[in-house]
Amino acid sequence: KQRYNKAQYANVMQSFKEYGDFYSNVIIHDGSEARPTIYDISKTVNSYVGRTGKKPVVIIDYLQILKPTNDRGTDKANVTTSVNEMKKIATRYHIPVIVISSFNRLNYNSPVSMEAFKESGDIEYSTDVLIGLQLSGVGQEGFDVNEAKKRTPRDVEAVILKNRNGATGDTLHYAYYSMFNKFLDMDDTENYSQQSKPESRTQVDDDGRVFSSNKEPV
Repeated sequence: KQRYNKAQYANVMQSFKEYGDFYSNVIIHDGSEARPTIYDISKTVNSYVGRTGKKPVVIIDYLQILKPTNDRGTDKANVTTSVNEMKKIATRYHIPVIVISSFNRLNYNSPVSMEAFKESGDIEYSTDVLIGLQLSGVGQEGFDVNEAKKRTPRDVEAVILKNRNGATGDTLHYAYYSMFNKFLDMDDTENYSQQSKPESRTQVDDDGRVFSSNKEPV
């Protein structure tokens, strides 16, 4: 508690409370030491559904660092195998499988497109929805990616490249706060700035009771 002022401490306590409402439904498999193959992920999902009877949302972060299913296979062949197996998981249980993919390095300074995804052929053909994130202004004359990354917040665009059951081509605009890894709709940024001012933050008194700047302790 001594590490924070009252407003910061209140934020920490509120975060614990909100996370406590759903943390039991979140299962994280850390692959930093032993990278899983897509078959390992498939077995984990099969086991979870069989054990609990619940259908999870599967998030894979990220595609290119999965362990290859064939050490002698090319990157393209291994990505193809992984993407195809992900599709089987999704269709087998009728669940969403959300996959994060890296870009080709040559496309870092170009507007996002199908070609920006590594081994994009299989990603393009197998996905139902494909969304690309890019910094606003990328590809325009005078654009500096390093300067764009220094901004707080960063202007970020989500481009809907493919939508099997809906419209494509839309661009959604967000403000990205890297300190909190948080995306906000551009229309909400003004409200967010107002809420973040010290006078309107939640605070804690010396007894640990939470209160806002305009309310009595609760």
